[in-house]
Amino acid sequence: MMEADIMGGSISQTEIRYRESLRMFLQECVESLLMFLVQAGQMPGYMPEGWLQMQERGGRERTPDEIRDYMNRYLPDDIAVKEVREASERFHARYKAVGKLYRYTCYDGPVKPVFQRKYVSVLEKRPDVEKMQQAAAYLEGKHDYKSFCGNPRMKKSTVRVVDKIEITRKGSFIYFDFHGTGFLQNMVRILVGTLLEVGKGKIKPEQIPDILEAKNRQMAGPTAPPQ
Repeated sequence: MMEADIMGGSISQTEIRYRESLRMFLQECVESLLMFLVQAGQMPGYMPEGWLQMQERGGRERTPDEIRDYMNRYLPDDIAVKEVREASERFHARYKAVGKLYRYTCYDGPVKPVFQRKYVSVLEKRPDVEKMQQAAAYLEGKHDYKSFCGNPRMKKSTVRVVDKIEITRKGSFIYFDFHGTGFLQNMVRILVGTLLEVGKGKIKPEQIPDILEAKNRQMAGPTAPPQ
């Protein structure tokens, strides 16, 4: 399969086509939402022939729940808008975000997870969760995470704030939850890969500060699969 190098990482042509299709689909959804707001009288704009006119909508503003329901009507089954809130005119979804939460799930049970197989990383051996939790404590806070960045040509600052890392086990599933202000390319997957190395006994929890200080990708663990 042909591959292409994007932002220092290798992805397949299939993944490229999928991302482009998803981008175009989401763009269409946003454009439809903007047209919906135009119709609702919340934004000035041109009303193309064939669309419901503003007066047919009653000229009233749409509520956040109505906007949420409208978007969910057209989004694919695996994407959903949970909540819509009104924001200031200068709000930026990326730069104004108060935090981001990533969850990575692993499975180490005796029987393969048939229904969750696309969404979990299957482990061959049972890792030591307590050791991984000890290592995670060193990774919390404000640090230079260059050792955990998948882009070797990164020129911008690699300093980030990860205020909370939780590793919990529920049966045969292990959940890695990362909350912070922002993350580098593949950062969460590299963090998970490194923590799993700790769980396997290949890296000691006390070595994490040295890995951070090294600012060298080769010092950290492997990149966990993109499940």
